[in-house]
Amino acid sequence: MVRMPVDQLESPTYTVHLAEAILNLIATGAYGRYNITSLGACTRAAFAQFVLQQAGRSERVEIVETVAKRLARRPRRTVLDCRLYQLVTGYSLLDWQQGVKDYLVKLN
Repeated sequence: MVRMPVDQLESPTYTVHLAEAILNLIATGAYGRYNITSLGACTRAAFAQFVLQQAGRSERVEIVETVAKRLARRPRRTVLDCRLYQLVTGYSLLDWQQGVKDYLVKLN
């Protein structure tokens, strides 16, 4: 059994997709700060469940709330707005599910 929190939303991003996105940005010659993440968002529990399913594993994901003692509170939603990157490059990353699939193909 895998225990994962369900109370935080994020956009998992495959580093190979991120590297390709950075190369696209460099090719434009544009300067500035850009958010670049995969499309879509999920909880850590949903991410873990999808990874296990795609990997053909039968482990169950137990949903928990984040209760870890931390000095600073974590935001519940850490999804970034990537519209500026899309506007400048004409590209957007693939969705996070495709990132998981591509990673697992490369891993095997």
